[in-house]
Amino acid sequence: MTVVPAQTTAAEVMALAPDGTAVAAIEIARKGEYQTCVWDVATAKPRAILHMRCNSLAFSPDGKTLAVGSGEPSRGGDITLWDIHSGKLIKNYAERHLDSVFALDFTPDGKLLASCSGWTESPIRLWDVGTGAEVGRLEGHR
Repeated sequence: MTVVPAQTTAAEVMALAPDGTAVAAIEIARKGEYQTCVWDVATAKPRAILHMRCNSLAFSPDGKTLAVGSGEPSRGGDITLWDIHSGKLIKNYAERHLDSVFALDFTPDGKLLASCSGWTESPIRLWDVGTGAEVGRLEGHR
């Protein structure tokens, strides 16, 4: 087992890649800034670091893409898709919710992404990953 030196004071949310080779964590840095780090499990070294405040994480079923839910509370929710090897932004689905995006998950085939936000809106939304189009809403889960 490799011990990773402390870069942060706390990890708030984490997700493990389906193949077990990477873990992503939303971390609070020592200066109070937020970042999301994707770690290589075998080497215990960062693959990518996203310097942005995030609320939720989900790996695609193939483990190549990290979905990140973010947004300002009660102001709007964003979903971004990132390449975990390069750390580059693949897609930006801005302002898809009325509140911060607090939960995300891919369907097993990776074609759809489900998301939900805070208290200001109730539906779980379903997105086509390829186009970013909303393809469904699941109402009444409150």
